[in-house]
Amino acid sequence: MERLPQEIETASRDSHPLSVVLCDVDHFKLVNDGHGHHVGDEVLKGFAKLLIEAARPGIDWVVRYGGEEFVIVLPETRVVDAIAIAEKARVAIAAHLFELANTTLKVTASFGVAGFDTDRAYRDASVDSLIGAADGCLYRSKKMGRNRVTGEEVHPDGRANS
Repeated sequence: MERLPQEIETASRDSHPLSVVLCDVDHFKLVNDGHGHHVGDEVLKGFAKLLIEAARPGIDWVVRYGGEEFVIVLPETRVVDAIAIAEKARVAIAAHLFELANTTLKVTASFGVAGFDTDRAYRDASVDSLIGAADGCLYRSKKMGRNRVTGEEVHPDGRANS
């Protein structure tokens, strides 16, 4: 929440695209309840590592947003390209075997992608509008069955364009 406003300001000033991906582990409560919080913590560490591997080194950044939610910030990235990056992460996570404490687990993840494109006026762009749109997309991914990516462009006035 400290760095994202700076990214928005830079994108606005330079009229460059900016996208964010909000994601979380599907049915994570079942991991914690069925295997314990220690295993849940290890799954989150492995999940974060897979997100970092899907991101572009030195350009994108990944942060834990809370609980089992993470945000990937993608400077200089149009929504269509951010969706491709999120899909790469989704596929890697779904294929990964988490081998932990005498247990092997597979998990899936849902993703919401939102961004501002270069042909928009950034004057009113905000963290709230960007994260809010990504959260709405994440919710739609979950509502449509989980283990999917949903994305949209956000207009600076807060309107979404799916």
